Amino acid sequence: MKKTLLLVLFLNVIISSAQTLDFTNKTNMPSARSGSAMAEFGDFAYVVGGFSATEPYTSEIYQYNFATDTWTTFSTNIPLIPKRYANAEVLSGKLYVFNGETATGVNNKLEIIDLITGEVTIGPDNPNPVFQGGSGVDRLFNTIVAFGGCNNSANAIYSDMINYFFPTNNAWTVGGLNLMQTPTTTKGRMINAKLYYMGGYSENNQFTEDFETAATTGNLAITNWTNVAETGTKLFQGKTFSSNIYAQATAFDSNILTREASNKIWLISDQITKPAESANEESFLSFQTLDGFNNGATLEAYIIINWTGDITTSTKTLLSATIASGSTIGFAQSFTYSGNLSLANFPSTFRVAFKYSGGYEPVATTTYQIDNVRVFTAVTSNSITGYDFNNPPAYDADSLTQPVSAHAVALDAMNNIFVVGDYDNQTFLGKFNTSDDTFASLNQTNMIARRHCTAAVWNNQLFIFGGNTASAISSALNSTQSADVSNLGIEDIRGNSGFMMYPNPVKDNLYFVAKIQLLQ
Repeated sequence: MKKTLLLVLFLNVIISSAQTLDFTNKTNMPSARSGSAMAEFGDFAYVVGGFSATEPYTSEIYQYNFATDTWTTFSTNIPLIPKRYANAEVLSGKLYVFNGETATGVNNKLEIIDLITGEVTIGPDNPNPVFQGGSGVDRLFNTIVAFGGCNNSANAIYSDMINYFFPTNNAWTVGGLNLMQTPTTTKGRMINAKLYYMGGYSENNQFTEDFETAATTGNLAITNWTNVAETGTKLFQGKTFSSNIYAQATAFDSNILTREASNKIWLISDQITKPAESANEESFLSFQTLDGFNNGATLEAYIIINWTGDITTSTKTLLSATIASGSTIGFAQSFTYSGNLSLANFPSTFRVAFKYSGGYEPVATTTYQIDNVRVFTAVTSNSITGYDFNNPPAYDADSLTQPVSAHAVALDAMNNIFVVGDYDNQTFLGKFNTSDDTFASLNQTNMIARRHCTAAVWNNQLFIFGGNTASAISSALNSTQSADVSNLGIEDIRGNSGFMMYPNPVKDNLYFVAKIQLLQ
């Protein structure tokens, strides 16, 4: 009698080489887009809104045909609301667009687009609007699920809600007992009645200044700030436009007799204590600026240590901030974000300072506005969380190999979730296997680095659309790329001799199985 025994050798070997995806370039998008929403329907992807290289908020829908590698602009009977960082999902031939950031705040409107006729209808207002949140479709219950996101970035308000939209009764349901583990921006996918979300980003404010308590006539006088002229006599002023108050500096003077050759003006905060940091946390400074009639004056941001009470003798470090520029005729339409300026190399106490330099010798009288100054702790997550709606609460499914934010996710036919891009590590790639809750990194070749992109899997091809590379909107990309992921579906590798090795790709452990014939 012959029996077969499988002898399994467990080799706890760290595997350093992951499988590699080779990306190829496809037809470029009609225009550069980043921070877009995206949904798939059959052979098509619909990329909605986002920011372009010249516009902070857009409204177009770009339709991509996977089969023919062609782009068209999808026409609607009325324009959509210009926005970025929104969500889009398709149910029953209709495209649902919701959430997102607009020029006036967070978007609470639900736009429903018929993908046959292009007709737009407006659904009920979203009771918990966010931007940079996640969404998915629960096809078992014909429901759109929205989760996480940021309600208000200036005040660092993030959502831990899991919300639902039911097309059958045209209604939203907010939260209830279903909560995420932490409030955060994130991305994820629904698989039957189970939600997976991974990575994410949130902030905790330590210091904020929105200038809303400042008087809007005369020189700026506000608690905890010093307003001083190094040359000339002009100072920062409190100004308002469209119910928003901000600090403003300019050398412009309509009176020829009182114009000054040089104006160097400083706005300096009181001492700030840097927040305590921990794993996956870092402290940053950020602010917003807007320019008008720009003819060469400059605005700079500094960190000051060893404050002496005199700006000329204190220790100053110039920051590599993104400052508004280019508005030579009139004022910019919206404020420019400085980027997250790391405070890692500065001591625990410091001051923030802004320096305006202009005057009439030579003529440089640009007007600059400053708003929403913040010192905050940023928390980036490496968690992969599962939430089974039939068996709550949420649980830790696995961990990403690094903290990830500003990423995209894509679901394949085998219910694997691909994670694409990152705010810093912009060529980050990985695959999460929902059958056993395991994550593995993937290598890549020829992938264009990007953050805030969108991604989809069609016919065993992973597609990446748009994205950007830096804080300025001018870094937005029109790139489309794809890579074959069919080989990633192989769960094991077998040899002719009966030798077997699994899993593939490898996360931590590689298992060898040898088939041995025993005689009795």
